[in-house]
Amino acid sequence: MKPSLPLPFAPADDPEMRVLQEHIRAQEEMLSRTTTYLMEIQEELEQSRQALAEHNQSLEQMVEQRTRDLKKSVDQLQLEVQKREKAQQELFVANHELNTLLYRSSHDYKGPICSAFGLLSLLESTMKGVQLDEESQQYLRMLHTPLQKLEALTRTTTSIAEYRQNPVYPEPVDLAVLLDRLLDKFKQQLKGAYPEVRVHNTLERPLCTDAHMLENILESLLSNAIRYRRLQQGHAIRIVLQPYYTQTRLVVEDNGTGIPLEYQHRVFDMFFRASELSTGSGLGLYLSRMAVQKLGGKIEFKSKEGKGTSVSVVLPNL
Repeated sequence: MKPSLPLPFAPADDPEMRVLQEHIRAQEEMLSRTTTYLMEIQEELEQSRQALAEHNQSLEQMVEQRTRDLKKSVDQLQLEVQKREKAQQELFVANHELNTLLYRSSHDYKGPICSAFGLLSLLESTMKGVQLDEESQQYLRMLHTPLQKLEALTRTTTSIAEYRQNPVYPEPVDLAVLLDRLLDKFKQQLKGAYPEVRVHNTLERPLCTDAHMLENILESLLSNAIRYRRLQQGHAIRIVLQPYYTQTRLVVEDNGTGIPLEYQHRVFDMFFRASELSTGSGLGLYLSRMAVQKLGGKIEFKSKEGKGTSVSVVLPNL
């Protein structure tokens, strides 16, 4: 910066001139400092710009890497989805084939079983006039038991296949009428071994549900309550039919053998039998739960070994 010059035509010792020159020098110094400060700011801004550019470049590299990683993850996810869709499709086909086989087989078994019953009945009629020894008569009686078990198993298998494939057909069902019909059926079968049955019914209107499924549920619960009785004690069954909010609740209680605690978590499993003495197929409660769930209901049970069992079913109006 050039030194300031004295103003022309002014005496060197003029006080006003000296004040003016000092003012000019102060302004020049301030301008010099401002210029230096601005240059420093500009240098800092350039450094910041370079740092920001480097940071942006680093971010772009990170974004590119993350994008590649994300694309790789998406590709792997799509591949996994395709594998699962293929597995689900194969499972659907296998399940459909299994249901078809189950349904067709159970129906195909009915013919030979009915024929066997018919031939056995014809044989017994033919042999009425023939004097048979006790052993031969025992053999004839023994033929009924396996055929009856096979018929019951076939009927249950058919129901499982129908529950898997067929839709629900709601219709009004009078539970009291259905219960009376089932109890009469058991009374004819059991005769002298029929238990004491108490019914508590507070229902005022029919239940709209699938009649076939409901009958199977109730028949299975009654059959279990009748079958697993204690021989040394009077056998009693209590049945409750009652409204449950907007739904219907039915309870079957018995004072039979009960179920040991260690087996209670498996009572709804397929082919489960709590005792070697059990004569059933082990499908009754499994089938009942399947039907209850398909009807949108809930099934629960309580049992104590040596005291009895209580099974509760709650069903909605469809």
